[in-house]
Amino acid sequence: MTNLQRESVLLASSRGHAYRRVAELLGAPLGTIKTRTRDALIRLRDRPGVGR
Repeated sequence: MTNLQRESVLLASSRGHAYRRVAELLGAPLGTIKTRTRDALIRLRDRPGVGR
């Protein structure tokens, strides 16, 4: 997971911010934040040792 993906996921999940707010905080387009977050969650899901 990249640092940009990690930052997006942390703000959206652990801080409880909506995607739109994360985009504002990071100064990035909304679509970019959604893509970063989705890609990060997919990478986490596909890691070896992650229970399903």
